[in-house]
Amino acid sequence: MGTLVANKGLQFKVRVENYTNQNITIPLQGWEMNANPTYWGANTNYFSFGLVNPDTGGVYIQAPVVPANNGVIEIGFRVQNILDRNGTNIQNVNDKRTETVSINFRNGMYEGNTSVNVTSMI
Repeated sequence: MGTLVANKGLQFKVRVENYTNQNITIPLQGWEMNANPTYWGANTNYFSFGLVNPDTGGVYIQAPVVPANNGVIEIGFRVQNILDRNGTNIQNVNDKRTETVSINFRNGMYEGNTSVNVTSMI
């Protein structure tokens, strides 16, 4: 995949698979994400974010459902101002910086993680 350009935030497309025999409804509210480190160093704070439709970029109106018995859907995670925080304060990044960032996301029993290389756009 090529370079992803994001203004002050991140957006991910996540594949969700259901191996149970019941449909799973993905909650719309209560999602949190952590990025560590940010451009300002270690940051263990979690910040709320919203689910979006990865095809349209629009916010979900109804909760997405993962069909039973090996059903698969893709959902989008979008969060603003997660990489430019120093603690809980949003900061300006005035120089070009590159970080390898661990991303953790959660909502009750749902959780996941990934990592990404990010470069400030100065």
